[in-house]
Amino acid sequence: MKERRSPLFDYNLIRIMDEVIAAGSASKAAKRLNLSTSAVSLSLSRLQKHFGQELFIRTGTGLKPTPSALEINRSFRQAIDIVDNIIEVYQKEENHLEFLRITGSDFTETYYISQLIDQGYLQINNIVFYTLINQDEFELTDSLLQNKSDLALTFLPLVHESIVSEKINSLQKFVAICRSDHLLAANHAMTLANYYALPHAGLNGEISDMDTTLLGSLMHINHEFRGKRKITYRSNSFNGIINAIEKSDMIAIVPEVIAHFLIEKEKKKLAILTLPPELEPYPVNVYANHYVNSAYHSTIETLLSKLKAI
Repeated sequence: MKERRSPLFDYNLIRIMDEVIAAGSASKAAKRLNLSTSAVSLSLSRLQKHFGQELFIRTGTGLKPTPSALEINRSFRQAIDIVDNIIEVYQKEENHLEFLRITGSDFTETYYISQLIDQGYLQINNIVFYTLINQDEFELTDSLLQNKSDLALTFLPLVHESIVSEKINSLQKFVAICRSDHLLAANHAMTLANYYALPHAGLNGEISDMDTTLLGSLMHINHEFRGKRKITYRSNSFNGIINAIEKSDMIAIVPEVIAHFLIEKEKKKLAILTLPPELEPYPVNVYANHYVNSAYHSTIETLLSKLKAI
């Protein structure tokens, strides 16, 4: 049996009927809708043809709705009110957006937000940035669903039916960084032996006996010998670790674009070392997560296009 389909219906006709009922005449409704009286009359004729009955009775003062017209209008009135309320909320929120609330690590603030500021984004929107400290994916998801945050920048996508996660970057090429006057700086490279011999800096939360980059991605060691790296400094702060590396013999493995950003944009006194071929870091993906029905949808979409371009 073929599925029965309703004929196409122009829901704008309901809006016109609603205005005619409220105004009491086609001419008054036409003025409210910024239409011609003939256009309104034609719309009423189409409605009456669709429902197969008279919907208005002409009187000495205008048009009087029939009981059928009032019943049809009541049926659609709730839907009209819902649509009007949604439009009003979106327009109000977009017009009165004081701050776009972004949550992320201090790395995402240093790398992404600082470049947005350099591009003049604060002339478009103000930003409040909340730094993540030991906040798991469930807390992040709740903060978006409960309207405590508008956008979350993470290394893993937040999985929820009401959360949209978009990959904004994939960092795939890695290097080691050390202070600019480090003994290895002149060579611009290090060996696997250097990797195990030198002290490392790492983020809190890393598993100590696993080889990871500074942003937390795992590394494959393509060698029969597996040593154990020495982590001599840990911190929740990406910036704190970078500052510590500048003042010590420690190294860290970071994406190459981040290393160049730190040296060229942030003016950090660091040197870049190519990794030994035995070290194969896995990519670091960066995701932007937001509530699917956010009132700031257009603002977020504009921001995401800028983040993806960085």
